[in-house]
Amino acid sequence: MKSLPRLCSQCDHVNPTTARYCESCGFGLDRDFSTGDDSKATDDGDAPSAKPEDRAAKAHARREFARIKQVVFRLRSLYWVIAALDVVYLLLILTILKRTAELVGEEAVEGADFAWILIAILGGLAVIHAIGAIFVTRAPVVWAIVLASLQTLWLGILVISGDGSIVEYFVQGFLTLILWAAVGQASRVQQLLEENPEFELQRQRIDRDRHVDGGVADSVRSRRKRGEQRKRHSALLVGALSVAVLGIGALSVWWATRPPSADTIVEAFTERWNDGKPVSELAAYFVRGPESGPGLGMTEAFARRGWESSRPNVVEVGREESDRSVLVTYRLGDGGSSEADARRVRASFSVEGDRWILTGVDLPDLEVGPIEPAVREFEAAWNGDGPDAMFAMMEAGFRESKQESFRRVMQKREWFEKRPQVADATVSLQTDGRARAAWELENDELSVKFEWWKTGWKVVGLRLPSR
Repeated sequence: MKSLPRLCSQCDHVNPTTARYCESCGFGLDRDFSTGDDSKATDDGDAPSAKPEDRAAKAHARREFARIKQVVFRLRSLYWVIAALDVVYLLLILTILKRTAELVGEEAVEGADFAWILIAILGGLAVIHAIGAIFVTRAPVVWAIVLASLQTLWLGILVISGDGSIVEYFVQGFLTLILWAAVGQASRVQQLLEENPEFELQRQRIDRDRHVDGGVADSVRSRRKRGEQRKRHSALLVGALSVAVLGIGALSVWWATRPPSADTIVEAFTERWNDGKPVSELAAYFVRGPESGPGLGMTEAFARRGWESSRPNVVEVGREESDRSVLVTYRLGDGGSSEADARRVRASFSVEGDRWILTGVDLPDLEVGPIEPAVREFEAAWNGDGPDAMFAMMEAGFRESKQESFRRVMQKREWFEKRPQVADATVSLQTDGRARAAWELENDELSVKFEWWKTGWKVVGLRLPSR
């Protein structure tokens, strides 16, 4: 009777009749898979005694197990990936909280309860996913159900919140279906492991007493090592390419989001200045725009000089730079070197987030006329009849805001038409086109503040004697 080829009970490889070890995996062909014990073959070389239907069922189970056991390893990889993402998100949130604390203070961060709850949830999920990656090969069904349940919970939160897009709902729903399908596969893997104790998710070493130097097992091991080396080389190549792609991506993101060069804002500011753009367009470079405190101060300073829409040109003559700030010095107008030092404009810029902003503009001192004529004019208006002459000397904004209240006070004191006479003012000049004049009046003092506006002195403050 002709002997049949020997079928490996470990990998289903068909071996020659005389083979004692599988040429593919090195498994001992004399092992009786029906009992799990080693036994010798029959004298005529036939395969171990077993019913043909049992061998067929065992071979079918082994092929099925070899096919579906990969789902367990994919679940393990997925667990590790998600655990790593949890840690990345956790570090990102902690970094944001630290940055927020530096910008707005520790109190604001301590009050961000939602952020701390999110940190606790992410930390717990990272631990669960790491444990799942370790134990999924020991209890595939349990940990497949855990991962599918977490994904289902996330999908439910996404749908209830309504924050996702149609594409995101589709992707998350599809992933949920895949994970629940993996639960079925993991259940079948665990069932096959229970029905066939000799099945293993990870290959075990051959016993020492069954090892033959230079035999089939060594040949198989050598081929396996070469295959593993090729896989490692491929993995290293993929890893290197991934690192290169990530590096290029990170560099691209940095390049796209980096603050623009200080040259950009300096050139734009200079161009707007010399083109006679409205001062509001220059003040727009402040972080809160022309309506901010610095913006309003700059608007007033330009208005006092008559520079709202036209002004002397500026030429850059110096720059002091650091990593996050720039101080630019301009020469104002086309004056010669003798007057250059006195007619300088300095503009300071700094980085705010991902952009450069204007932080301040220092203008040269106002070129003002003598204050004495304005003091004499106010003195004559006070000593004259009615308040109209005094109102005419007031700066427009001050007049609009204070005229009515000044009228009421003057009428209450019966000074509307006639006022006590004053003379011999005491004048004190201040910096940046400001001055103060005072007169003795009714054992007290009448005090007036003057500011130079465009071409003359204007009244911007008035304090009457106390009654």
